[in-house]
Amino acid sequence: MPATLARVEPESSAYAALPGADYADAFRTTSPAFFPAEAWARAAFEQVPPRSAAAQLAVWRGALQLRLGPRGSPDRVAGWAVVDRAPARLVLGASSWHLEARLVFGSTPATARVTTLVRYRNPAGRAAWAALADVHRRAVPGILEGARLRLTS
Repeated sequence: MPATLARVEPESSAYAALPGADYADAFRTTSPAFFPAEAWARAAFEQVPPRSAAAQLAVWRGALQLRLGPRGSPDRVAGWAVVDRAPARLVLGASSWHLEARLVFGSTPATARVTTLVRYRNPAGRAAWAALADVHRRAVPGILEGARLRLTS
C-alpha cells in the first residue's frame, strides 16, 4: 500500500509545546507499523545524507540563527533539545534571539505526524520566519517521506 502524505491541521495538544505560538503547521504520513516518535525524528534529521544535514544546518543555524547543541547526544536530535519524550510523542526545542521553535513528532501504529510551532520574540523573528515559511512547507513533506522510507527499508 503506497504511503499517503498530507498537510493537516495541528492537533490541539501540540500547542502546549509552545504556548502563544504565532505559526503552526502539521504534516502526516501513513506508516505500516508503529515506530516511536523519537525514531521518526532521528530518521528525519540524523539518518540523512551529508548534503541534507548541511542544508538543515544552513537553515537552522544560519538563516534562523537557532542555538543548537551537539549532535550525537541522547538528549538531542540533530542538535535540537529533547523537551519532552514518550514513545508516541517527542518534542524538540530550539531558540534564537528572535524566535523560539518546537517540533512535535507523534506516532500511532498507522501514522506519523510532525507539527512545527514558531513564536516570534520580536519583529526580526517574524521577518525571518516569513522569509523561510514557504521553503519549510515545501521541504517538510520530503523530510517526512524520507524518514518513512528509512524506517521501513
